[in-house]
Order: sequence, then structure tokens, then C-alpha cells
Amino acid sequence: MKNKALIYAAWSYLRLGYLLYFVNSVAMAQTGDKKIHGKDAAILTVSLKSQFPIQQAIGLEVMMKPKLSGYLGFGQFSRFYTTVALNALPNRKVEQQMRRQFIKDNLRDGTVFETGLTYHFPRRGRFYAGLNFQNRKFTLPSTTQQLVENYDFLDDQGRKDKILDLVDKNARLSEFYETTRIISKVTLQGLGITLGRRFGFSKIPRFGFHTELSAQWNIGSRTAIESSSPIGNVLIKQFAEPILQERTKESFSSFFLPSLTLRVSYALVTR
Repeated sequence: MKNKALIYAAWSYLRLGYLLYFVNSVAMAQTGDKKIHGKDAAILTVSLKSQFPIQQAIGLEVMMKPKLSGYLGFGQFSRFYTTVALNALPNRKVEQQMRRQFIKDNLRDGTVFETGLTYHFPRRGRFYAGLNFQNRKFTLPSTTQQLVENYDFLDDQGRKDKILDLVDKNARLSEFYETTRIISKVTLQGLGITLGRRFGFSKIPRFGFHTELSAQWNIGSRTAIESSSPIGNVLIKQFAEPILQERTKESFSSFFLPSLTLRVSYALVTR
């Protein structure tokens, strides 16, 4: 499993590298590598980054003022990175250990949308600090049985007992419970701070290499479950979804995650 994760991570780097080459080719074709002059001309930069242990992403940065820039990016979870990150989830109780292991085993299709503002220190032009917001989404495909039995559905209102009672009394529900695939969709909102430094290349001034240290705090979560079965949707909406929302919120409520980012940037437009 670890070998597959490393191969996937390497393949992701190759795809990101190709994408940077493509963007560079398009920019050169459109501008002929000519600088845009003018006091108020914005600097537009495209970058590729690997943020361990969260994502691999592509982003655009616009200099809105001489000391202030805005960032917009889209990334994908690396399976290897995510496995490391999920180790930060609380696991002091048996129930927390169950939830963490369920998420690690079933997490799929992770994406990150990120936006932020960065302040560039005037006297130390290569250093900068920023605030960013990340909206992370992923799915947890499973059967209802796996979700109920492996995600800690123990609760004070006895909803797990109600689910099992319904399943025992209804053959169609029992079949759904054991075999039908459902998709749990989880969205997490995170707020972060970043400290970074840019290293330039004298022979290729448009390129830059960045190292960044960040800290991310989870500030919200949203969970929904979908099923192709009408009967399954009834069972989900009445019993499963409320519990999943409560437990997911509990797991990620105090989720703090430090990260290290390596980023390569290219100035598409300069002044």
C-alpha cells in the first residue's frame, strides 16, 4: 500500500510539472516574453506547490499593491500525505480510533480550494506572511453496515439500536444495510497562517523557489450522505446522517495541522 501511495505521489508531481510547462508555453506564445511596463501594472504569477501533509496544487497570485498579493489555488489530496495528516486526529478513546481508521481506509477524491492574502515585507523583500482559507472536500464510500459498525454510531439517543431494529424486521432494509454502497461527502473549512521565503534564479528571473511553514486550524465541517436506493435514502436521512454529522464535527473540531510547503513559481506578467 505504501509503495502504491509513493508511486501515485510521484505521478502527481509529473502531472503538475507538465502543467507548469504548458502554462509557461502558452504565456510565452501570448506575450513573446515581453515585460508589461507601467507603474500600476499587476504582477501575475502561476505556481505549483506540494504542501505536506495536505495537498499538491496549482495556483495564481496577483500583486494588488506593492506589498500585498492575493492567491487562488486548487489542489488534490495526496493519498500518502493524507494518511500522515489523519494521524493528527484525536484517538484517545476507542470510538475515536474507530473513526480515524474508517476515514483513513475509505477516504477518496480529496480536493482543496484555497484563497488567501499575503503581505510582503518591504525591508526583506524575499520574506512574506499570509492568511489563507482552505475548503477541503472528500468522500467516504462504504456500505451502511460498514458506516454504522465502524464509524462509532454509539449515541445517547439510541439511534444505532433503532437502525438495527428496523433492519431485523425488514428484509429489504436488511439487504440494503449489508450490500448497497453509499457515499458520505465531507467538507472541512480551515483557516491558516503562513510564513515564507522566496529564492530567485539570477539567470531565469521569472522563476522562483519558495519554502513555507504553515499552520491550519479547522473552523467548520459539513457532512451529507447519498445513496442510489430510495429505501436507503429514507434510512440515511432519518438516522445515519445526523450521527455522521455529529461524529465528524467532533473528530475535526480541534483539528490542528502544521505543514511544510515547497513551491515553484513563474511570473507570467511583470512590470
